[in-house]
Amino acid sequence: MRIVKITSFYSQFLDYYYSRFPSVSEMDYPSQYSHLMSQKFAWADFFKKNFEQLGHEAFEIIWNAQPLQQAWAEFHNVSKHGILLSQILYYRPDVIIFQDSVSFSAEFIREIRLKVKSVKIIVGFLCSPFNNTVLTNLKEYNFVLACAPFIEVLKQNRIKCFKFIHAFEESILTDLKELGGIRSTDFFFAGSLLAGSNFHSGRIQILENLANSDINLKIFTPLISSDNPLSFNLKKLSYHTYNIAKKIGLAGFFNHIPKFEKIALLSEPPERIKLSPKLRTIIKSDPLFGSDMYKALALSKIGFNFHGGIAGNFAANVRMFEVTGVGTLLLTDHKQNIAELFEPDYEVVTYKNSSECIDKVQYLLNHPHELTRIALAGQKRCLRDHSIKNRVLQIIDIIENNL
Repeated sequence: MRIVKITSFYSQFLDYYYSRFPSVSEMDYPSQYSHLMSQKFAWADFFKKNFEQLGHEAFEIIWNAQPLQQAWAEFHNVSKHGILLSQILYYRPDVIIFQDSVSFSAEFIREIRLKVKSVKIIVGFLCSPFNNTVLTNLKEYNFVLACAPFIEVLKQNRIKCFKFIHAFEESILTDLKELGGIRSTDFFFAGSLLAGSNFHSGRIQILENLANSDINLKIFTPLISSDNPLSFNLKKLSYHTYNIAKKIGLAGFFNHIPKFEKIALLSEPPERIKLSPKLRTIIKSDPLFGSDMYKALALSKIGFNFHGGIAGNFAANVRMFEVTGVGTLLLTDHKQNIAELFEPDYEVVTYKNSSECIDKVQYLLNHPHELTRIALAGQKRCLRDHSIKNRVLQIIDIIENNL
């Protein structure tokens, strides 16, 4: 099969990447693509490589990396307007996988079906907040791959779906051999802190309690718009503007404006993040993405995880596999399906509240042999059952059964 996978990278990462490597924008498309993928951010080109290893042709498109997309247009001598459709027409895929389904309209999916005659199956993906417009759009896909929390909602809306779990790319371990297995950091967390019940209020509270313990914490999080008064007020104004427009039937006017696309996914008004002075002194706001994040994680004894509110009672995020994949012990909030992924207290350690979390961190740090045993068992399980190759085999099986 010829497979095109379309995704987006976090805008924070892209801003950081192009400011760190300004000369990259001047490179030709193959050089830019290679350099960007070498950062190993998110899923990078891991799916593409695994598809190819299994005998398929595959192409990865990062549709919101503007310098890269413009370089593709120049390389192929096509208009810079409608680059993504031009790419799909050029690659003539049998299958298109939209990892970032939230960003694309039903009209665009229908346009692909009309203009790209080679396409047999278009696959959606859902593992982040969504609204009714997104649900309507997802009906245009042949089927949707979704994290556990969203399966029932999709089925209730008569959207064909399959449970799809995040995974770890084993080739990442090659870059970590130079570290020599030394773990100098006791407790590590890298991720977002956004206020609101659907986001990270619970995560923030746990970290506040950890900050007041005697545990040596290392926390990396970008304190972005919700921490800046001006940005926060603009976001709040945008939220209320969008919802007024929605009530009077003018929401469609905003649907293709990037700032409002994210606002439209909010089910409640944005909240200002509130952190104690002590937690703020611990937090490092330096960017930590891709390879740098994996290296920092591999130098740590314990990797912390707490799901966003949108996950409900399901373990679903990618951090679980990033932590266990590099051989660090995963300390994660207890969820009803965790035993389907890892065996609690043998391959990972779970907690149900702040006090239990703190007690278990202190116990593990005081029992290094137990900590190491669990970490190694977790890594073994991750590499065996939760590799990108496993997920690619799953996708191929689903596609072949639905052709």
